[in-house]
Amino acid sequence: MSSDNSVQMNLDSAGNMVRTLTKGLSIWVLVGWALFLFGFFILPKQNALKIEFYLLLVLPSLLLIPHWVKYYKKYRSPLLTMSLIFTGYMATTFFWSGVPLADWFFFFYKQVVFIFLWLLVTTWVSHHYPRLYFQTPIALVVIGSVVSVITVASYFYNHGWSFPRLTGLGILENSLVFAQAMGGVALASYVFCLQEENRSKAFFYAVAAFCCGTGVLLTQSRGPVAAMILTILIVSVLIGMDKKRVILLLFVGVIAAISVVGVFPDSLDGLVREGKFLSYRDLIWKKVLENSADHLWFGQGVVRFTDFDVTDRLSFQHSHNVFIDTIRFGGIVGVVLLLAHMGLAFKGWKNAQQHYPLYAWLLFGCLCMLTNGKFLLVRPDWIWLCYWLPIGFICAAQNRAELGIDR
Repeated sequence: MSSDNSVQMNLDSAGNMVRTLTKGLSIWVLVGWALFLFGFFILPKQNALKIEFYLLLVLPSLLLIPHWVKYYKKYRSPLLTMSLIFTGYMATTFFWSGVPLADWFFFFYKQVVFIFLWLLVTTWVSHHYPRLYFQTPIALVVIGSVVSVITVASYFYNHGWSFPRLTGLGILENSLVFAQAMGGVALASYVFCLQEENRSKAFFYAVAAFCCGTGVLLTQSRGPVAAMILTILIVSVLIGMDKKRVILLLFVGVIAAISVVGVFPDSLDGLVREGKFLSYRDLIWKKVLENSADHLWFGQGVVRFTDFDVTDRLSFQHSHNVFIDTIRFGGIVGVVLLLAHMGLAFKGWKNAQQHYPLYAWLLFGCLCMLTNGKFLLVRPDWIWLCYWLPIGFICAAQNRAELGIDR
């Protein structure tokens, strides 16, 4: 009996150690998840975001693999499965890219794992820490608004009323990246404002939307500006805003567009000249599609360095359109999988009113990627702000809906 008791005590002790370790790793993952999201707005450099992602989110998540395997059926959803299929296919196209296998084989499959872990962890957070899950988008609105106010204040302090292109601070230094980040925050704030019944909170969200939207306009980035205006109109119609208000919004948008043209008359320059139209996007898309004609079904295969020449003097890193870049590397099959993925993401949006801000963010991101998008199998960067960040929250929302979990 004493021997049996000793064995039982050892088993109990080992079980307690495993539970303590799992709890510690879970806290590590939770903190890493939140800091990773906030890092998109406050970190000084892009490399810092990647280091934070690997050390604070990926590493503890990998150590919790037994937990993910045990509870995967609970966390899975059609969107999560489709994400794995889509990214897995894009990584597999590497085999016919012509690049030596040893060079970048693991690089692309690592991205599949990283994206999968991000979606899985976000779903896990929604189950075990639902309050944090629902409050985090609001926290992102607050942080984004503060960053936008500081950036715009610095802009006017340094440039007065000369109106050069606004550049962000730290990780958002690039004008286009800043516009895409703040556009998503502005749209989420706008929808929060429409949904909020408390006047004080609605006013805060309206101010947040205005501050972030102003930042987007000052970047003079035509793609995000157009995406923001179009998303506002689509969202206003779809969520049932009064028609008179929609007409008023449209009127204000037209006046704003006329004002922008008046302040920046050079913004129309290229609309009548090839190459300048859409900042050379037309030439880029034409060149990429011509080069992809011989690999139409399955694409050329993903490669690490994606630079290509449009003319003798013009070289670009990507196609500036998510669908064209996907055709380039994954062919028609890749585009079909991408469309299926997007379709699953937006499926059931009507019954998810509490997640409308995230759907608005995703819609804005998808529209942005029509003029500044690349294939989605990438490490955490600006393309995550447009797509994988809102997809993570929506993936968790759909999982909760399938399980009948109330807020």
